[in-house]
Amino acid sequence: MRHPAVLRAGALAAGLAALALAATGVTAVVRSHLGPGLTPPPVTAQERTDCEVVTRLLPDQVGGLDRRTTRPQSTLTAAWGDPAVTLRCGVREPGPTEADCYGIDGIDWVSVPGDTSTLFVTYGRRPAVEVKVPGDYDAQLLADLGDALGHLGRTGAECIIRGG
Repeated sequence: MRHPAVLRAGALAAGLAALALAATGVTAVVRSHLGPGLTPPPVTAQERTDCEVVTRLLPDQVGGLDRRTTRPQSTLTAAWGDPAVTLRCGVREPGPTEADCYGIDGIDWVSVPGDTSTLFVTYGRRPAVEVKVPGDYDAQLLADLGDALGHLGRTGAECIIRGG
């Protein structure tokens, strides 16, 4: 028979392990309700002002997905749905590229496909905006952003070769 102190230590270790797993699960649930983590890009004062106008005009729904908060909360970011479609305003403008370029609802977008999502960056708009669209969704949801993003200044650059 084992010594009572050994049994208590084993029970204590098992209890602590269960508590750690429960805390991890609770943390994951809490984080999912807090919204996706998005790092706001560094911006100039003018870019911040322009982005704040745009983010105030963003719709409550994109592609039928409800808007949600982001972590940290910022006037430079937005998100919709779960998995989240995310937006960051004030990112670096893309230069000339051979990446696919699409015109959707008056906004030109350069696309960069990834493993689980596609990153779209406005082209010919300042400040630039990036939208990350999970593979679960159709990129046509970008059309819902056209009215708000139409308030961004034009640089004169536009898509010449359109993606197919």
